[in-house]
Amino acid sequence: MTSYTLNIRREVQRDTLLCWAAVSVMAIRSFPARGGFRHASQADVVAYERARIRKLLPKGSTEPQVLKNARKAFERGMANAAGSPWLLGLDRTRVKSIANDQPRMLSKGHFLEEIGVRKRPVLIRWVYGKERPARGKRAGAHELIVTGYNDKTHEIRIWDPWPAANMPDGAPAKRERWIPYSRYVDPVSDQGVKVSAQHEFDEFALRLMGTAFDSKAYPKLARVPAKGRGVDETGTTADGGAGGFDLGKPIRKHLKGHVVRLRGGQRVRGPFTAGEPIPVVPVTVGQLLRRKRRPASLLATQCRTVVVPILKNRRVVDSFLLTRGARGWRDGGYSNNEIASRVAQWRRQHARHPSCKGKEFVLLSIPEHGTFFLANGYGEQANLISLQNDKGRFEPAGQALKTFIRKIETSARNRKRKPTGSGYRPR
Repeated sequence: MTSYTLNIRREVQRDTLLCWAAVSVMAIRSFPARGGFRHASQADVVAYERARIRKLLPKGSTEPQVLKNARKAFERGMANAAGSPWLLGLDRTRVKSIANDQPRMLSKGHFLEEIGVRKRPVLIRWVYGKERPARGKRAGAHELIVTGYNDKTHEIRIWDPWPAANMPDGAPAKRERWIPYSRYVDPVSDQGVKVSAQHEFDEFALRLMGTAFDSKAYPKLARVPAKGRGVDETGTTADGGAGGFDLGKPIRKHLKGHVVRLRGGQRVRGPFTAGEPIPVVPVTVGQLLRRKRRPASLLATQCRTVVVPILKNRRVVDSFLLTRGARGWRDGGYSNNEIASRVAQWRRQHARHPSCKGKEFVLLSIPEHGTFFLANGYGEQANLISLQNDKGRFEPAGQALKTFIRKIETSARNRKRKPTGSGYRPR
């Protein structure tokens, strides 16, 4: 077995929609800073993207007003908006640029070439909801970066930059995990929300700006397989959370074949035990906006997805999703270990509080906007606490979600708002 890994300093996104900026910083760091090429911060990436400048200006040079204004917007928290990777000083190749309008994706050979030979990361994109949304409707997207590849098992190591960095991160390695190549092909769901791999936007062959790209030197792109059924959307829901159904057998079955790996690709030896399953209530931005008057009603007492933490010596070392459909519980897609770990830990911490006794804890998952809550109870009686702030407190679900809806609307305005000031047109 050979695991190829890149030792790039990891970056957590600064706000809920800045995954693209975090992975951009890591991609830039994969090249040595020399000969005029410099590394960038997330503040740089976001400001330059808003100003539409593709290369860091030389040190000591005077920034144009449009860039200064974009920096101020970032500092004031007004730059949290969706975007695409902005690789300052780099060129890259997108799959769609060489796919000849065919459904294509990166092959296993591409990951071996990029990670094992060229020592460069690959950027991949997942999109929530419809892969090709109706005109005027934008589906949420999430950018991840591939930093490792195993040429025997064909697993890839991804860095997931969320949840956003609004709290101390004592174990950043939990955001980094090995997934099978098949999960790259089709991630199925992310924290319970249906997700598709948008392969045409995958970016590879990262190189210094102006360096030629020879597609003939690379493996051929792989065909994207016909879309399978994925998560069974027609299955029976579990009334009253996950407690009404026996999860023991599917959990034991999954654990038998589950492999936990260290960052370098080495297999972690057991024994492992399964933590208490965490019911998941997945919610889309569209659902929130449609129920903006009574958003807490989305916290219904029904659940067909659970996160199962995997424990070793009582500590979360991995996690997986199970989804209940017409044929029972089965693999439910991608699980973020950092989120699973926080929910398990915070659930233990708050279970002893008098106001939480007798109420079930669930994960309220809104990955389309990079936001997650620990919920206690259901419906209008539920209380929420954000997983992105360890200093926060439980507050009524309706109140917390209305505040979040205002943030969604502000983020949409941020994307439309252009920096003012004198224009800048780099060569």
